[in-house]
Amino acid sequence: MGFTVTTTDHDVPGSVFASSEEVNIAAATASDVSLKEFQEIWLGPHTSAPTTTAHGSAIATGMLYFNTTSNDLFVRTTNNTWESPALGAQGSAATLTVGTVTASASGATPTITNVGTNQAAVLNFVLPRGAVGATGPQGATGATGAQGNVGAQGPTGPNGADGTNGTNATIQVAGTTTGPAGGSASVVNNGTTSAASLAFTIPRGNTGATGLTGPTGPTGPQGDTGPQGATGINGTNGTNGAAATITVGSVATGASGTNATVSNSGSTSAATLNFSIPRGATGATGSAGANGSNGSAATIAVGNVSTGSAGSSVSVSNSGTSSAAIFDIVIPKGDTGNTGATGAAGSNGAAASIALGSVSTGAAGSNVTITNSGNSQAATFNFSIPRGTTGATGSVGATGPQGATGAQGPQGVQGDAGNTGATGATGPQGAQGTVGPGIDFKGQVANPAALPSSGNSSGDAYIVQSDDSLRVYDGSSFVSGGSIQGPQGATGATGATGPQGTQGIQGATGSQGATGPAGSTGPQGATGAQGPQGTTGATGAAGSNGSAGADGKTVLNGSGAPTGGSDGDFWIDTTNDRIYGPKASGSWPGGFTSLIGPQGATGSQGATGAQGPQGTTGAAGSNGSTGATGAQGPAGATGAAGTAATVAVGSVTTGAPGSNVAITNSGSSTAATLNFTIPSGAVDAVAMAIALG
Repeated sequence: MGFTVTTTDHDVPGSVFASSEEVNIAAATASDVSLKEFQEIWLGPHTSAPTTTAHGSAIATGMLYFNTTSNDLFVRTTNNTWESPALGAQGSAATLTVGTVTASASGATPTITNVGTNQAAVLNFVLPRGAVGATGPQGATGATGAQGNVGAQGPTGPNGADGTNGTNATIQVAGTTTGPAGGSASVVNNGTTSAASLAFTIPRGNTGATGLTGPTGPTGPQGDTGPQGATGINGTNGTNGAAATITVGSVATGASGTNATVSNSGSTSAATLNFSIPRGATGATGSAGANGSNGSAATIAVGNVSTGSAGSSVSVSNSGTSSAAIFDIVIPKGDTGNTGATGAAGSNGAAASIALGSVSTGAAGSNVTITNSGNSQAATFNFSIPRGTTGATGSVGATGPQGATGAQGPQGVQGDAGNTGATGATGPQGAQGTVGPGIDFKGQVANPAALPSSGNSSGDAYIVQSDDSLRVYDGSSFVSGGSIQGPQGATGATGATGPQGTQGIQGATGSQGATGPAGSTGPQGATGAQGPQGTTGATGAAGSNGSAGADGKTVLNGSGAPTGGSDGDFWIDTTNDRIYGPKASGSWPGGFTSLIGPQGATGSQGATGAQGPQGTTGAAGSNGSTGATGAQGPAGATGAAGTAATVAVGSVTTGAPGSNVAITNSGSSTAATLNFTIPSGAVDAVAMAIALG
């Protein structure tokens, strides 16, 4: 729509006005004359003709600028040239008054008509009303739906046509971002001062303890969709849940030949894995070692015998050693009796006696014990003396040839009991038994069908990746030892990252297999007469060493990819929760199996939180940059008739000759009060009228 300025003055020489002359300014894009529209065509002062606007846009017809070099006002013509209205000779200051202000029909062209002269202009304004559409009927309000999440910022819509009345400033929420805990809240205006688009950054609260998961309620019937409710204020973020943990509980040794088991005595979010690993089968009994040489006999001597206080206990202490005992005995004094009548002198009584009872050999390292199986007048002490510690095993002599069995001699007469012989030295260690089957980790396969069908041995184990189970060969088929992962837990809130756990301690070396049973003792033969001391026989030859048993397998752990270890070993990456193995031919495999189960299903939508309190109004943001022009939207419905904008003249001041014309608005965009500063000399009415636009 154009903008028309007319004048009825015909008498001023050099004037560019003529009767009913119209000057069309195509840059006016709205139906009312306002300061905003003037700002859209006013380019300000320049030393030379500008080629683009301050925003980089192209120069349009009707735009104005003031040339500070020549002190002239220039307008952009339809020929795309800058032209300056001619100025007459300097004269007296011109005057400008507002005549009539009339509202015209909606859609008409606004006009300004000068019914005075160029020196005493009287401007009559005709301003059209804005088009108003009929108001649509008010729809029934539906039930308020559940509070939805804040949607993403939509694209900027097209600018609608300006109405005659300016609208109030608008404020909308562009988005809400959660900042780090402990940070400061901030509000940024991504729009303008009249159409604010506020982006909020609200710091996250400190992490609280994880609440218990409530039971899932039944699904209610689908309600009718209500109208979109107003965007509510974001509630505070929920606290982070604790991360799931896995710890090793007990590790037990099962019976030989049984299957290895893994059970979880904890929970799905705090697993405690208990392992049962079967013992290897008992090896064959090694051949008996040759008898060692006789050790020296232990000795017992009585040291100090003293009398203790009445009522105390008898005590015996060894002031010697376990192989040469010296017993110091303290015997308590009897309680003092009442003084009896003097009896007749009796005969001399028998002295108290001490006799040696039994002497037995206790276990090596145990304590010496003495018990009285008699009474206080005729004590019989029974001694238990611990066996001396086993000395270092001497080298085994070569075994002599087996002598021929002699003829059975006649039964000798029963001889006196001989002294107890010294305990013989412990025989040499028997050969190590064969390694039991146990569990021999072989590797991992994609699914049960990929398990090897031949060449298997009892105890061979594989991890099946399709169900994360451990399959062990029992001699005829592979059986499942259960999943190496717990059941999938409900999705918890993301917890804060926990500290790095300490390195687990190295597992203890498995115990040595039990020694094979000793052969039964033959019957005790009758003791023959004490024969003369025979010469010492030659030392038997040393038995050959048994073959070395196979190395055991183990599970190592550390941070990151595996290092070290032996063939057959497995490796747990404690940082990334992965298991590698087994190591083969001196190299670790490149693949691994994750020890973390799949992501749990998304939990049901929690109940809508209560509406938070209204936040305080943030400070006005700075003006955002001008957005790109959106696509033309559909025509809006005709609004109610608006009131016409008003323009009033405030002050009119005469400036110095050659100074710039200045117009300021001390009112508003809908009720403008224009204050003029006009330099001395003739002022072109066209330029003045355009400046008013």
